[in-house]
Amino acid sequence: MRQSLLFLAGCYGPAGCLWAEPIYNYTATSGSVTAFGAGPSDTTAIVYTNTTIVSSPGFSLNVGGSGGDSLNRYFAGQQIPPTQLLFIENGSATVDYGGFTGGASIGAGLEGSAQLTLSENPFIIPPNPTSYALPARITGQFTASAGVLNGCGTDSRPPCDASAVLSIDLPGTLTLTFTHSGPVPEAPYTLFETFASVPEPSSMGLWLLGAGIGGTVWLARRGKAGRSSC
Repeated sequence: MRQSLLFLAGCYGPAGCLWAEPIYNYTATSGSVTAFGAGPSDTTAIVYTNTTIVSSPGFSLNVGGSGGDSLNRYFAGQQIPPTQLLFIENGSATVDYGGFTGGASIGAGLEGSAQLTLSENPFIIPPNPTSYALPARITGQFTASAGVLNGCGTDSRPPCDASAVLSIDLPGTLTLTFTHSGPVPEAPYTLFETFASVPEPSSMGLWLLGAGIGGTVWLARRGKAGRSSC
């Protein structure tokens, strides 16, 4: 988790100086997506819902929504788009504004967008589909304002203009699971999707490299200390 705190200052005259309110920056360290899309066996519109949950030591974000699309039906041979936008009609975040934790919601202090990108460009549904695990990535950025908090700017609470930038860039695996839901050709398959973030191999390698260097330094210092005590 990377966190930084920015202050911008502008001075007016020898005795005047104006300080902008703090901006807290957080980067997500884990995330998951659960989505459900049903292709009905008649002409009614499909209902698609999903929930995105990402978190770091400094914030947690829950964004979801629903929508209807009479053209969004699932057939063998159909393409799943390589990039899927995540609905954000409803959503909320819990954010640490410099030691005070408060919330914001879509339309009231929280705004932004997220998307999930598949590695296959695009994924084509095979005949008699079952379940498939594909590399994917969830990315996006939201901003949250402390101004929606009751009592902001008083006591130990953050200034009302304080804001937080919530950045998301998480690699992981998207699992596509198809079940038969109706007769051909109307829309025979229901799609259930789950995304789980996993550390990138490069990140794990750097962590292991750092751990190895740290262990080597510790052993060298321990050996030196032992020789000095003789």
